[in-house]
Amino acid sequence: MKKYIKYLLIAITIFSFQHIHAQSNNVAQRIFLVGDAGELENSKHPVCDWLTLHVNWNDTTNVLLYLGDNIYPKGMPAQANKNYGEAKAIIDYQLSVVKDKKAKAYFIPGNHDWKQGKAGGLEQLENEAAYIQSLQLPNIQLLPPGGCPGPQDVVISDKVVIVFMDSQWWLQQNERPGIESDCPFKTEEDIISGLKDIIYSYPDKLIVLAMHHPLYSYGIHGGYYTLKQHIFPLTDINPKLYVPLPLIGSIYPLYRQWFGNIEDTKHPEYKNLKEKIESVIKGHTNVIQVAGHDHSLQLLQKDSLYSIVSGSGSKSTRVNKGKYSLFAADKKGFAVIEVMIDGSIKINFYSTESADLNSTIYTTSLPSIPKKLNDAVIATTEFPDSISVVASSKFKSGGFRKFMLGKNYRKEWTTAVKVKVFDINTAMGGLTPSRIGGGHQTKSLRLVDKDGREYVLRLIEKNVTDAALPPNLVGVGVVKDLIADGVSASYPYAALSIPMLAAA
Repeated sequence: MKKYIKYLLIAITIFSFQHIHAQSNNVAQRIFLVGDAGELENSKHPVCDWLTLHVNWNDTTNVLLYLGDNIYPKGMPAQANKNYGEAKAIIDYQLSVVKDKKAKAYFIPGNHDWKQGKAGGLEQLENEAAYIQSLQLPNIQLLPPGGCPGPQDVVISDKVVIVFMDSQWWLQQNERPGIESDCPFKTEEDIISGLKDIIYSYPDKLIVLAMHHPLYSYGIHGGYYTLKQHIFPLTDINPKLYVPLPLIGSIYPLYRQWFGNIEDTKHPEYKNLKEKIESVIKGHTNVIQVAGHDHSLQLLQKDSLYSIVSGSGSKSTRVNKGKYSLFAADKKGFAVIEVMIDGSIKINFYSTESADLNSTIYTTSLPSIPKKLNDAVIATTEFPDSISVVASSKFKSGGFRKFMLGKNYRKEWTTAVKVKVFDINTAMGGLTPSRIGGGHQTKSLRLVDKDGREYVLRLIEKNVTDAALPPNLVGVGVVKDLIADGVSASYPYAALSIPMLAAA
């Protein structure tokens, strides 16, 4: 009997090994997500040590993303600063995971790399970038460079594109590169336009949108405070400070829950960032947004958009499960996106207590990468003759806004009308886009027919950009919103009415 049990155990072991090996062979790409890794614990880094021990970094299918806050507490000071050695040791530990290996690693900036948003933050970030660059490691980069906001797309395989954005640029109140800089994208409008172009350029690839700040979170930056913080608020500063401060202690948690500081999802500037990014990527099932910032592990889904928070690279804090939560844990660890050869996608979460890559604390499958349409299918696509659309839904408002800012033509802007579909393949005998045009408030597309005649498609809604504002009001979101709302005073269908009046 013992003999049969022995053979059975051997067979099970061989089967398990073959099954694991087959799974590994099916992986086309693994992207390791480690956020907020910028702190050592007794001169060690448990997450980096785990990755060094359990992952083959000579395997080029593995990619490591450090999702910002790479150096606590205030980024990398100048070499003469007394804190330089400590900052260097922190970044060196993270670099050591892939140093002299074949796999690639990328760093993105976080608010702590920008000196927590304070003056001198750009200099601290540039110190970090310069140090990484000075090591001349061909497989390691900090992106986007120079404090630029991005987006910057990097194709890492035939199935995956990573789009790097410096989300702290949006929230930085001091010394961020602007219209005077050499950055490819200099304003919020430029960034959003560039992101749209990138998203539409890769319909058949997984697009990993990497930035430090998450679109959604149910951690501290998402306003999660328990009864403990209301009664013993000082425990957030020091876990041992159990000083009861009822009522008075609720002021700070309620402020963070309702309004937030600029690094919280409830703050107007953060909401501006979130809403503009979300407006671009919603509906694109091949986009996953990944971030750190909150020191927890989370997987969230809002409609078709999946978002990963992997910010417990060096510490963990409380987290709750909310409306969009699929998974949440306050464990020190990281997340991994696995893209299979057949285009299927898995999301795995690990803690530092996981035994190996097969020991996840949570795993799930996401929709597969969309199949690429061949040119023949695209060319034969039939469009309807007409569709019903609204000119703009942003001017829909309640009674208070109408009272304060005017009734205007809000009803006309927000009422669906039936319009003919403009197909550039057939209109005017076929048109070819030549270039993007427009001024500070108008976006347009120039088209050319087969005889060289030029046509222009122009948006009916004015687009208020920073370039249209006085210099002292650039970056003031409330002012821009008020000016943008003024567009509702213009009639959206004047272009249809005027020709009839002119003819008469």
